[in-house]
Amino acid sequence: MTAQPPLVSKWTLPHGLSRFGEGRRGARLILGALGILLASCGGETPGRPGPPPAAEDSLAFPDGSVSDVIAPDPPTDTTVAGEVKQPGGEGDAPPAPALDAARWDGDAAHPADGETAAPGELIWRRVPVEIDDPVVTGNSLMTPIDGVSFGYNPAARLFLTAFQHDLDDPTIASVWLFDETMERHYKRRLTGEPLPFETNFCNGETWCQFIHYCEESDEFVVLGPRAEEVMWVDGEGHARTTPISGDPLAPNGAIAYSFVFDWDSRRVLVYGYLAPWQNGNALYSLDLATGEWSKPVEGLPEVFDNCLAYDPQSGTLLSFGGTVSVPDPESAEILSAPSAVVTIIKVASGEVASSPLPEPLAARHSMSCAVHSVTGEAYVFGGAVVRSNIIESENDYHNDLWAFNTATGEWRELLPDGPLGYFEEYGEHEFLVGDLERPNFGKNKGRMMVDSDRLLLMGNVPGSATQLYSMELVPKH
Repeated sequence: MTAQPPLVSKWTLPHGLSRFGEGRRGARLILGALGILLASCGGETPGRPGPPPAAEDSLAFPDGSVSDVIAPDPPTDTTVAGEVKQPGGEGDAPPAPALDAARWDGDAAHPADGETAAPGELIWRRVPVEIDDPVVTGNSLMTPIDGVSFGYNPAARLFLTAFQHDLDDPTIASVWLFDETMERHYKRRLTGEPLPFETNFCNGETWCQFIHYCEESDEFVVLGPRAEEVMWVDGEGHARTTPISGDPLAPNGAIAYSFVFDWDSRRVLVYGYLAPWQNGNALYSLDLATGEWSKPVEGLPEVFDNCLAYDPQSGTLLSFGGTVSVPDPESAEILSAPSAVVTIIKVASGEVASSPLPEPLAARHSMSCAVHSVTGEAYVFGGAVVRSNIIESENDYHNDLWAFNTATGEWRELLPDGPLGYFEEYGEHEFLVGDLERPNFGKNKGRMMVDSDRLLLMGNVPGSATQLYSMELVPKH
């Protein structure tokens, strides 16, 4: 058997890789039923001090723009006064990079490799991908079957995009890696003690995978909301597991969890999921050092398909949009409606408030989001308003980019909506075929992160499968 390259330790890969052609999009299904989530730095790392307590700052913005305070059970009408500051009482957050609103201008908005952006211009660039595998071919990323989840090692420019077991031999476990520098997407067989084939991530399947990279231990992390163990994968592809205890997030059957990792506190935060009996209405936290689940905040609005982002400077969890459950005043039925707000949760104190989304964003779900850990600026991308699953041209799909100042509550549009692609008829159905040169996810939910001063955005482009895009927040010239 040919020796495989290391996974993450030295991050060196052999040259002269075999190349494969386009096609066989259906082959990605050999992943089986894989799942969503993103995992934070954790585990028992000797010598690492515990995180400092999160700042107990107020939830109101200086101009009083937070309209509603949502108290966990029981609800109250109390308004929280004050302003959100960075920890340490040293005043406001450092200013976000000065960014001018960019424009879509056909292909001019997406210059070829090697071209530079105009001053202040924001440009999405598609990262080329080529699968290097004896079975699977193509130019897209292998991801969990029910959504996008990934971990990213910035020093090696290496992504882990999925975990799987071999369908013919369940004792063989592998991860899919993408080397951004070499544009190579390949599968790495694991040694050690990977999660077993029968692991219930959620709903009795390997859906709902939470994947992330732990910089301190130089390991990727894979877990699920109902899994009984966390898996850690080191630089040689060696896997180890640590136990999970406490009550699981929800009864078996819930899917489509919204989650984010808090590196400083070594925990996973979860709010929002889809279930046949009741959607997510509480904040859950998994301590990756102890492996224990807890429920720090209850009585939140029932929501799913929301986007979560965490601001470590202020200890604030932000939930953007999504679909909420509301009672019909004329009947006993529970209806679905757009969230139309940012739900703002101070994780340490349990204080909860809401702020209205800008009108263009108010009706959307499936948005992607991330917070810049230095500036505190939140970035919100795209989303959808779905009216029909049959005739997709009746839906509103978006690829715009907005910025939300977590200190002032102000919104800015950074990049307006641009071309989507085209709609293709198939019998009585009409489907979007997305322009893959830009992020066009249709009704699919992408996943975003901030890597220093650039955005990384991964999502499923209809007609092309999963693609990766990057954007320099401070364009280089």
